[in-house]
Amino acid sequence: MSKEIDEKFESLTDAKKALRIFGQSEIFAGNPIQEIKISIFKSYKDERSFSLVALYSAFFESGEHKDMVGLANSDGVKKYAWQMAKLLFEGFEGGSSLAVPRPIGYLKSYDLFLREHIPGQTMAEIIKREEGLKKNYADQIVDWLVALQKVSAAGNIKQGIDFKKLENNLAILKQRSSDVSAIEQKYIAIKDKIEAWSKNQESVFVHGDFNPFNMIVADGKLTLIDFENAHLGDPLTDVANFISHLTTLPDLELNPQQRQSSCDIFIKSYEQKNGRLGAQMQEKMETYLAYFNLLFQAHILVWGKTV
Repeated sequence: MSKEIDEKFESLTDAKKALRIFGQSEIFAGNPIQEIKISIFKSYKDERSFSLVALYSAFFESGEHKDMVGLANSDGVKKYAWQMAKLLFEGFEGGSSLAVPRPIGYLKSYDLFLREHIPGQTMAEIIKREEGLKKNYADQIVDWLVALQKVSAAGNIKQGIDFKKLENNLAILKQRSSDVSAIEQKYIAIKDKIEAWSKNQESVFVHGDFNPFNMIVADGKLTLIDFENAHLGDPLTDVANFISHLTTLPDLELNPQQRQSSCDIFIKSYEQKNGRLGAQMQEKMETYLAYFNLLFQAHILVWGKTV
């Protein structure tokens, strides 16, 4: 397994090997690539797995130049991300202020999803620069959420929150002999509530990782990326996910007052579009917030950084 992981990772991060892989793909059969340059944004590799986010600058024989973002993961999740990106791109293509990067293709042998590169600023960078979330951006984000929830969810879309990430991190902590009983007890109670609600609620399209780093602002458009956690579920999960990042993400470099103000602005914008949150919805919101806080807490204990 270690040798296979090393070979795949090297093939995706070495320009000459990547050129050969892309050249053998049907994706570029009509317009052969002459040269590739690679800039690695983020990568991880151990003897059992790897993940990669890289910029592939492709120079074609036709003279065309195209920047593509490549996302690869040894666990196979990028195929689903590619499928969801295609679904949403086709749904939003030509939209006014909402955008999804154009999906370029998927290389099964390397679990590599290629998409259009969108040059711009992440919402996280904007929030950090402006020392909080401003109303104009909150309104754009809420418009995206409302539009996302109206997507016609045809195809093989997952149902409900995937709890595996939290459960896997709890298992790792147990292997390290860490006492996670308090986190585990809270998690079981939260999971029971969420699963009970899911049996009687109307489900909508949910992004599943709705955070400021997965939003890019360019040319007045808000572009949403990374759909590998997309599923059908409660729309409040995306709302709670975003708020959890506003309140806990250290990269935003906000003080407590700025974090609270950002949350208040976002919730006010959401309620203006969707109506005030009643008592039952408030209970759901608090439960989802508690879940994401546990998710972040366990992730930091295992990996030493935020999600």
